[in-house]
Amino acid sequence: MEKKYECLTDKGARTLTESEIIEISYPITKGILRTKYRHYLNLQDDIGQEVAMHVWKSMPRYDPKKGRLEAFLHGIAENVIHNQIRTAQRREKRITPLTDEMIAVLEAPAVEPGETEDFEQMVAEFKKVLTRIERTALDLKLNGESNVEIYNKLYRPKPYKKTIGQAMSRFWERVKDKYEKWRTNRCK
Repeated sequence: MEKKYECLTDKGARTLTESEIIEISYPITKGILRTKYRHYLNLQDDIGQEVAMHVWKSMPRYDPKKGRLEAFLHGIAENVIHNQIRTAQRREKRITPLTDEMIAVLEAPAVEPGETEDFEQMVAEFKKVLTRIERTALDLKLNGESNVEIYNKLYRPKPYKKTIGQAMSRFWERVKDKYEKWRTNRCK
């Protein structure tokens, strides 16, 4: 049997079940996402579930004498959304996509004309200076995966396609910088 809580809502004092309270939290969560965090609307379902879980855990602390239920739920939703978005942003910062320009740089071996160095050996040497995620992304890119496919295999949650492009561009810039340093040191 579900627990019931005495609540002060916009419609006055009422007794609500846990499931009714969670149902009230969904539109509050959606409203916050639409107004403050439009860029993360694609996370709406995941965040809604996370908010519902936090609401369920937090209901024993709710005191109708201290304020309306909607205000209590709004505070929980705001905190959960902020934490989820911060986590998503940290994940985005960890990757940078390989651009076609970067692939061209990688496919052009850093050898003088006339030298016969094995391309696979050169790539293997370069991979030694990369992080695990960068090595995995490079392997996927060299196997013909798109930036979106690479992002989806390596990271969650999924941001908008525009965000993936921006994140992957930053990622490949870092890899390109490492490649240029590696190439410079190698040619010395």
